[in-house]
Amino acid sequence: SEEDREGLPAIEPYRLLLVATPDDGRAAIVLDGVERLEEIPANHVENMGRHEVVQYRGNVMDVVWLSRVLKERRVRAHRGQLGERPRDPLHVVVHHHEDHFAGIVVDEVIDIVEHTLEERLPARRLGVVFSVLIRDRVTEVIDTDWVIRHSQHDGSTDG
Repeated sequence: SEEDREGLPAIEPYRLLLVATPDDGRAAIVLDGVERLEEIPANHVENMGRHEVVQYRGNVMDVVWLSRVLKERRVRAHRGQLGERPRDPLHVVVHHHEDHFAGIVVDEVIDIVEHTLEERLPARRLGVVFSVLIRDRVTEVIDTDWVIRHSQHDGSTDG
């Protein structure tokens, strides 16, 4: 079967976490690499150098703001400014990355769905593997490893 650069077979149905993006779009995170979905109080986020972290299960977990790492597609942001925190509590997708956990903060969780990834549209921005149609909406499938690596190597969460 056809596979993309991340090795996701097209025919097999995937469990996807549908989330809203700040530019009124839709994104999906493949749940295979996701450990948990958490709600974490915004005031639990701490600064560690140029990174944001939370104490999580006896360890320190990096916090990655999806809305800051993915480049805004509009010339002017639709809502919110960089540095504003999303609603409290934060919706955090805990992802196991290499030897540690990283929490990807999403603006809004819409649903969990099963969907094949057959009808793929090309990615239009970094951090997206490709796009698919889910519930009659173009939905960007997020490259979670890229999002986490980009945040770590950039030294900041502001993209």
